[in-house]
Amino acid sequence: MKRKEREHLKEDPFVDFIGKIIELFNKSKKWVLLGGGVLIVIVLVIVIFIFFRSKSISNENNLYARAFSIKSSDTLSSGEKLTELKKLKPKRGISSVIDLFIASIYFEEGEMKTARQIIDESSKSKIKLVNDEKILLKAEISNSMNKHKEAIKLFNELLIDRDLEISKDFILLKVAKIQLKMGHKKLAISNLKNLTNDFPQSFYYNDAITLLGEIESN
Repeated sequence: MKRKEREHLKEDPFVDFIGKIIELFNKSKKWVLLGGGVLIVIVLVIVIFIFFRSKSISNENNLYARAFSIKSSDTLSSGEKLTELKKLKPKRGISSVIDLFIASIYFEEGEMKTARQIIDESSKSKIKLVNDEKILLKAEISNSMNKHKEAIKLFNELLIDRDLEISKDFILLKVAKIQLKMGHKKLAISNLKNLTNDFPQSFYYNDAITLLGEIESN
């Protein structure tokens, strides 16, 4: 290589920049490797967390299916259902799925305070459907105990949830019926019209239309 070419390489800004980076890396090699090791550990922790969370959700989904099967049984009495559900309740970890179904049985048997206490003391579930159903049951209990304002507040909490796992048309009909009991006809009509306009294929569409007719004829 000619002398001028060697001098040009020495003066080349890009070559000089690369040289400085290599020099800096050599000086900071220990810290770079340490940082890389920390990053790998963080990634592993995240992967492990996601794995166990997915496994936990899967277990809870299986528990939900088993609990639902017991709750909807035609051959078991309420007492037998409670016994079988309590057998499913884990010794450790979240048992909110079981709490939901146990509370719903007490609710159906008219034991409102017991049902409410179970829901209030229940842990939050990893399954959103379970959490939504717990709020729904809580609202139903409040309504049955004539705590209508509290019931509407809980129902509205569900209605404003964009990721709600429960049918909003069902809740709209529930809220409208409570509002009628409270004498709030305009609010009831508004919710019934929301139901018929937003959910024309709803299972509750005809009920809403019938109720609207009754209100408007009075």
